[in-house]
Amino acid sequence: LPDAQGFAWRSTAPVTDIPSLGAAIAADPEVARCAVNRMWNYALSRGDIVNDLATIPNAVTDPLVTAFTGNKQNLKETIRAVFKSEDFTKF
Repeated sequence: LPDAQGFAWRSTAPVTDIPSLGAAIAADPEVARCAVNRMWNYALSRGDIVNDLATIPNAVTDPLVTAFTGNKQNLKETIRAVFKSEDFTKF
């Protein structure tokens, strides 16, 4: 980046460097929800939540989001949980 241009996470959360930007993104609960919802849509052959606006009610993925944030955002475990979920196995 040019020297005069700083880093920022969202418009109201300035950060000082790339590591603090990564920490701010990782701490944002909406980023965790987006990651889990995208995995959910992929597993159930639905469209993308961003490109296709294939949204999911929060109640559907809340347990997975809680598990994702509780296991240090381990995406591999989240993917495994999605494919083992009752919704997927009955799909």
